[in-house]
Amino acid sequence: MEGQLSERSLTELIAEITDCELSGVVRLQRDPIKAAVYFDKGRFVYASSNLRAHRLANFVGKYLQSNGGLDSQLPGAADDDQLAKIVVERGLVTMAALEAIRRDQVSEILRVIMLWTNGAWNFDPRVRLAETVRVQVELNRLLIEASRHLPAEFIATRFRNHSGGFATVAGNGTQDLLPEEAFVLSRLGETPTTLADVQAISGLSDDRTQRVLYGLSLAGYVRDNGRRNLLSDQPRATRSQTSPPVAAAADTDDENDLKRLFARLDAARDHYEVLDVARMASADEIKSAYHALARKYHPDRFHKRDKELRSRLGAAFAQIAEAYETLNDQTLRAAYDKRPNKDPGKITSAKVRGELAFQKGQAAMQAGRRTEAMRFFSEAAMHEPGKAKYHAEYGHALIGEPNSRRLAESELQAAIKLEPGNAQYRVILAELYQQNGLWRRAVGELERALTIEPGNANARALLAKLKK
Repeated sequence: MEGQLSERSLTELIAEITDCELSGVVRLQRDPIKAAVYFDKGRFVYASSNLRAHRLANFVGKYLQSNGGLDSQLPGAADDDQLAKIVVERGLVTMAALEAIRRDQVSEILRVIMLWTNGAWNFDPRVRLAETVRVQVELNRLLIEASRHLPAEFIATRFRNHSGGFATVAGNGTQDLLPEEAFVLSRLGETPTTLADVQAISGLSDDRTQRVLYGLSLAGYVRDNGRRNLLSDQPRATRSQTSPPVAAAADTDDENDLKRLFARLDAARDHYEVLDVARMASADEIKSAYHALARKYHPDRFHKRDKELRSRLGAAFAQIAEAYETLNDQTLRAAYDKRPNKDPGKITSAKVRGELAFQKGQAAMQAGRRTEAMRFFSEAAMHEPGKAKYHAEYGHALIGEPNSRRLAESELQAAIKLEPGNAQYRVILAELYQQNGLWRRAVGELERALTIEPGNANARALLAKLKK
């Protein structure tokens, strides 16, 4: 079984494999990156990636540095398994510490690949890993975290023409949920509730309600009886004597695929939507998306088709090439990002909604209503993800909330990425690290803040406190 991540994300595949207790491996490819996620009877087993940043040596090195270990070079090893054996044998880390390091490594791999919305996947139920290869991670938490950061446009496609309803699943607590997620869950029961009814009672915007429902269903808090299984409930293929030739079937598939491409390009509001990437996509992600489209839709592949189709495909590919040439050049991309949006009404509406939600969040925070403030700050960041202060205030509000460290860190890092010259955002991130006992990280952020703004009183005071 295989497909595209734009049509079936890894998070959805994981949810189905878990629900149906399947065994095997999901292999992902988004050139040049490859990853694999293994399962045994519905239980997550292991994840791997060929990214250099995901090698075990990086995580062992970080662990040793954060725990006062030597900064000397780690011993050479052919692979992660050999390195794990060497560092334990030499006493660099204990077996218990190594298990924690492997959990961090695998969790980080999953956090990255769960957010892929383009690329290819295939599921092979025949593959099994040895019993000795097992890494325990909080899979449900990672699934719901991913749902909070997937592009809104991607999630919206999951609810087009949605049929069925949502019902609670017994036995799940709410300790990992944000306030709006817990609220929506509290409004559901064992009898399925339609999407329209949930949107009416949630008090959230439609896109926010959809995001919440998507995350709750992925993590197993609710059952979406409108979701169709691909891996475990696929109808058996039957071929009659009157079935069309294979070539004709392939042509039909191509035509349907091209129709979907043309419809998506016609609806695209900017170059990012043309390439089907997030606005925060890296240069590598943009390049991978373009090459995937080029391999699949280059006009040369369709030279034998009718003239009208070739002409339309040529125009479509010119649109794709223009988007890539603009976004692949950092100077052109920066200029493009500053230009007025092609649809001023939508962008103005998003800005207004974002600023209104932000102001409500500030008012709620001043009145001591932290839970309400978090909901408004989250909504503001959702409406205008390119606004650094929205992410910063949301992350600041999350500090001290149980089980919210990862989300708070993610929001504050997003703010810093958008405004790297803002020293105060780094001070807030340092406060988060301080509260979670990550002293070295806190000191590092404060030192960076003082490099940007040497006179920052908050950074100096907190740094002096930590060094004592």
